[in-house]
Amino acid sequence: MKTIFLNYKLLCFILIATSHLFSQPPEGYNGQPGGPNNGLGIANRSILWVSGLGGDPVNTWSKARLDINNRYYVFGHPCGEPYNDESLEGAGQDLAGIAMQKLSNTEPGSAAPFVIAHSQGGLVARSADYAIRNGNFGTQQYFEGIVTFGTPHLGAPIVSKFEDMINMFREGCSELIKGPIAEWNDNHFLLSLFLSNSKLNAIGQTLCNVVADGALPALTADLQTNITMDYNPFNEGAFLHELHSDELNSTQHKVAFYGLEEEPIFHRQVASFLKSPESFPIYSADPDNEVIEKLDKLSNDYLKEYKYNLERKKHYKRSALAGLSLLQPYWALIANIKANGYGNTAEEYLKGYNYLLSLNDKWKIIIGIAEYQEIEIGGICKCESYGASGDLEGVSTFWTSDRASCESLNVAGDWTRQYAYFPEFETNFVQIDQSDAVVPAQSAQNFPGCLTTNRREMLKSNHQQMRNDSNTKLRLDELLYGASGTGIPIYDPFFQTPIK
Repeated sequence: MKTIFLNYKLLCFILIATSHLFSQPPEGYNGQPGGPNNGLGIANRSILWVSGLGGDPVNTWSKARLDINNRYYVFGHPCGEPYNDESLEGAGQDLAGIAMQKLSNTEPGSAAPFVIAHSQGGLVARSADYAIRNGNFGTQQYFEGIVTFGTPHLGAPIVSKFEDMINMFREGCSELIKGPIAEWNDNHFLLSLFLSNSKLNAIGQTLCNVVADGALPALTADLQTNITMDYNPFNEGAFLHELHSDELNSTQHKVAFYGLEEEPIFHRQVASFLKSPESFPIYSADPDNEVIEKLDKLSNDYLKEYKYNLERKKHYKRSALAGLSLLQPYWALIANIKANGYGNTAEEYLKGYNYLLSLNDKWKIIIGIAEYQEIEIGGICKCESYGASGDLEGVSTFWTSDRASCESLNVAGDWTRQYAYFPEFETNFVQIDQSDAVVPAQSAQNFPGCLTTNRREMLKSNHQQMRNDSNTKLRLDELLYGASGTGIPIYDPFFQTPIK
């Protein structure tokens, strides 16, 4: 049971960790790019690197930014200061001001500057383009291209699912604590006479509620900032809709990269939260199996406890029967109490095990890539028979696969037999999209005005990894250089930049 409690503590931390899955202040390198004068007569091109929700305006993208500075004729600028988190429109105006400050004095002869943005940062870059074209920033176009990584261009369902995340934790806390509590009671028989499972479970549930209603709202503050309402897909008044309608006026060159994380997506995404991508060496944030292994172990522990307690239940049931047959009613009573206790413990561990198995599916619903659907699986065909006088003489029913096969039995003009179909439904879990474990793929790739040829997936990259994994290097090199070995453009040639 000690192992169960240790792993339970781990899972509680993992569930709390989901509160900051959009973006988090990264750890690691805090380097700044070198100066713009390379002394070789080739002008350095300016790139503004933009962070996402809750990201650090200096350290996010730090590893990739330094590498690109070293390998291409590029001067990469971090934002250096946070943008407004009250509205997408205000954030765009802030970023437009940052772009004016950092990109307006680019080297003579250099290619036009552009923006590389992660997650929410891509929406802010689009809003900055909108502000520059419609605001008070002069007539200069401070950047002429936007490259997005994991940006929710069609909105992010997760920002509307704060309560669902809280409930996911609350349910997990409750389901996982009941098994160990019941086991403790089984091992302390006399104390269990005074402290029942229900009383201990009530205490445990109270503690779960304290965390769910107290600590988690503070930890999920990023998801509750006003800016997220502007790309909540269920908010009809969101500023994102205005950006969409204005997109035809934009002359920006556009590329959209989107992650397609492998299963189980929840476990892999949490691993990338527990260890920030920027804490890995350059382009090596691919490993994400750690949480899978820990949760698999926890699941196996719960399954073993379920099987063990089920066997103990059977053992004491046999003992109770033996006690009755030997005319030992006291022993039979004690054995029966023990059997019921072990049976209850087995049921509680099974519930915890099933919860662990459901984590990935629960997360998919929260991020908007899966749903429960009522699916018709067939139905009952009811036949009513009538006599010559019109009286009902009999009713029969049978199962049929669809409505048509039942209703086709009705014969025009024959009222003696009437067939009616009554459908039966089954609730199924249905996945409707892929994702980077936070943003649905359809949302991340549908950058308005971005050609299909300028949209590319990042296989096995989750929302955090894509800032510093092997796919990051691959896609950035395709963007700036072109096809490996030939330099033939893969995306918009506007982004091609001389290599050192």
